[in-house]
Parts: sequence; C-alpha cells; structure tokens
Amino acid sequence: MSANASHHWTGLVPDPVTNIGFVYMITCLTTNKKYIGRKTFWKMAPKKKRSLRNPIRDKGSDKWRNDCWTESDWKKYTGSSKDFNEHISQEGKDNFVFCIMEQYKSSASIHYAESRLLMDKRALESDEYFNKSIGAIRFVPPKEVRRII
Repeated sequence: MSANASHHWTGLVPDPVTNIGFVYMITCLTTNKKYIGRKTFWKMAPKKKRSLRNPIRDKGSDKWRNDCWTESDWKKYTGSSKDFNEHISQEGKDNFVFCIMEQYKSSASIHYAESRLLMDKRALESDEYFNKSIGAIRFVPPKEVRRII
C-alpha cells in the first residue's frame, strides 16, 4: 500500500499486518493546534463470529486469532475529541496533517505510548494541544505545575 493510497495518514507507513495500532499526532496547518491520540487497526469481531470470548490483544503473540478481529475505521479516523473534530470541520480537513508517530503490536503498548507522549509534550499544560485528558482521566494541572511552553 502506498503512503496515501486509501487513507490520510502520513509519517510511518501503516502496518496492520504486524501491528494492532498506532499513536498519532494531528496538526492544524492554519492554527498550529495539535491533538495526540491512539487508534487500533483492528476491532473485536462480534461474539458470534469469533472463536474466543476474550481474544488476545497482542499481534506479537502466537495466541493471536485473526477470526476474532475485523478492520477498524482507521483509514477515515480523525480523532476522538469532539472539540478537535469541530475544529477540523471549521478549518477543512485539507488543512490538517495526520501523522502516525509510533506503531505497536499490543493494546497495552499503545495506551502506554500515548500517555507517555502526552506527558513528554506536556500537552495538558499547553494551549497548543486540544487534549484534555490522559488515559480517560481528566487532569487539570495546577498553576504551580504549569509552565510557559
């Protein structure tokens, strides 16, 4: 698959054959506002169609079962933030860069990497980022912790 054959992602070439998902950064070219998130290439198949009740969430495991998973909407995905998706609607999708930063074989790795990147960038402390939470926990950094970035 070429870099943009059927999706809008740049950065690393998507590899759903080897990985379960990725961590991304979306940047608005007109406002320089950013959003960091995670997305899986795969979603769990309906219970009636899969061979395991609780399938392994690690593509690197020899216990991975293809019949338990179907492709997600990753090719069209624009983030989970309602506010940021409104920003995309206002500015126009062509004014955004959708960049895959890292890819991982396990669901746990994706969650950890997203949290690490948000903390490294100090995204919750900066007006540059739309992110308002880390790992579904809404943090409001106190003024003494916030720094000018």
